[in-house]
Amino acid sequence: MNLFIKQFIIVILLITTFLAVYFGSIAPFVKAKSFISLLIGIQNVTTLEGLTSLFDKSVKFYSPVGDEETIKYLNDEVMKIISQEEKHEIVDRTIVNYVEPYWQQNNIRHVLAAAQMYAFLWEKYGDENAYLKAENYYRKSLTIGPRLPWILYNLFDLYQKKGYVEKTKEIGGLILQYWPEDEKTKEVINKYN
Repeated sequence: MNLFIKQFIIVILLITTFLAVYFGSIAPFVKAKSFISLLIGIQNVTTLEGLTSLFDKSVKFYSPVGDEETIKYLNDEVMKIISQEEKHEIVDRTIVNYVEPYWQQNNIRHVLAAAQMYAFLWEKYGDENAYLKAENYYRKSLTIGPRLPWILYNLFDLYQKKGYVEKTKEIGGLILQYWPEDEKTKEVINKYN
């Protein structure tokens, strides 16, 4: 083998090794470190711009490892913010709208978090658009995990709170198919008959 080919192979191996180390170790480490900084810094944020700027540093840093987890934990932080008793409707909506593009539509945790956030916004502010999004995300999560209890029970509760009798009975029927001993669900369905 001539010298040029050997040097070319060595260069390719070095580049491949560097990329593997960077994307497999360094980038995930930097992403995790930026998320920890977000968790620490969130205590001191006083403006919406400051909050989204803080989110940007962690969320927009690309790492093939850690993106899904970052959004999952960011969802938890967003729920903490919007579930505070004080009503800051513009802030709450802006924060949920901020994270929505990052939700992976085939990831049950992301879709369920989306449903819960919008359901919470609907309950807190009475916004019908938030209700529709909550229902849509719950239905989408139901297609991903049709037998997951927390999806069925959350959708069941959403329909009860909205006063949709037929939809409540439909989801209640699904719950009873999987868990026929659930007396509370039977009570609710019997109440509507």
